[in-house]
Amino acid sequence: MKYYFDTSVWLAYLNKDEFFHKEAVMWFDKIKQENHELYTSDLVDKEMKGKPAFNEYRAISEKLCIRTTIGAEDRNYSKLLSRRYDLPASDIEHILHAKRNGFTAVSSDINHWPKIARLLGFQSFYYTPGIHSL
Repeated sequence: MKYYFDTSVWLAYLNKDEFFHKEAVMWFDKIKQENHELYTSDLVDKEMKGKPAFNEYRAISEKLCIRTTIGAEDRNYSKLLSRRYDLPASDIEHILHAKRNGFTAVSSDINHWPKIARLLGFQSFYYTPGIHSL
């Protein structure tokens, strides 16, 4: 399978004190153990830049991930949907990118992602402590 982790998964994985750390570790372990492909994007790079774990993210993502770029069409469409539905454009970009490329998208964002996924007719996975959606 081809997986795409949004920034929340990366942040949880790289910060042992993060609320969703154990669940993020489970997802990364799944990728490695089952030999799945993991994709990252220029948007994740942009969102991780300036975070304390940026260098660690870059090192891991360069070894583990296939890099992708979110196209102008998806960025523009995300902005339009963001204004229309009052949802974060960056979250829409992540989901559009995953949908367009056939990625299984994973996030810990249970506020915006379910609404956006429903809006776009796309299923994504969410994780919460104690409820593992693997």
